[in-house]
Amino acid sequence: MQWIGYEASPFCAAKTMVIAEMLKNGSTAESIVQVWFSSIWRKKTLTAFLRALKSVIENFYHEPQDRVDGDKISSKVLTLLKYWSVHTAVSPSLAYRLWLETQKNSVFTCNLLRKKDRIAAGRYIVTGDLLGGSTGSIVMFSNPSGFLMLSPNFLATVNFELLR
Repeated sequence: MQWIGYEASPFCAAKTMVIAEMLKNGSTAESIVQVWFSSIWRKKTLTAFLRALKSVIENFYHEPQDRVDGDKISSKVLTLLKYWSVHTAVSPSLAYRLWLETQKNSVFTCNLLRKKDRIAAGRYIVTGDLLGGSTGSIVMFSNPSGFLMLSPNFLATVNFELLR
């Protein structure tokens, strides 16, 4: 698989590099979705993430595209990757609390047809939990000071105009 992209955020670049490696390793779509959007991960997601993370760190700087902008961005990405490798995920209760703190300015109206979809969307808005699990997300809640995490809420990535 060859992936080419441009990203100014070291956080997004690091997370994307790990997810690309997870895809190469045959991780499930559910694990990929959890890493990108969920406050809570399943054990198999955590295992797949840590395996891919180790590989990304070991192979960092082996590709020419890893050296960009005088290595300023690359060094920040590598710092973040290494930080994730030594910091454990948080408890689900702490993940739920931290998730709510990031959602203070987020208001979404769930105008979904089926009751079960409205309940699932409401649960996600309150907890950030997609697909369940037993541990808090490393990429959402284990970041060094000064690293900006963009809104992880998957509803913020959907262009609702296209759904009409």
